[in-house]
Amino acid sequence: MRQKVVQKTMAYITRGSSLLVFRHVDHPDAGIQVPGGSLEPGESPLSGALREALEETGLTALEPVAYLCRRRLRFHHGPNGRAEWHYVYLLCNE
Repeated sequence: MRQKVVQKTMAYITRGSSLLVFRHVDHPDAGIQVPGGSLEPGESPLSGALREALEETGLTALEPVAYLCRRRLRFHHGPNGRAEWHYVYLLCNE
């Protein structure tokens, strides 16, 4: 049976020469990370990256710089076995 490919996005955000990272309060074992998550149906990778960044950091003054790339990955846990990740570069103006 063919598995559904889950669409995900990840935002790399810089402020000056710093890459902004965080520790997820609800998932401390996840370690240091950048904002990201699943795309909603019909949502573009850029819109999803901006939404995830706002939800996970509270930052509102974000400017899209570039769509970096996409990568399809297989994983062995959860109900779906494949994900397509979209990587987006955002600039923080706060």
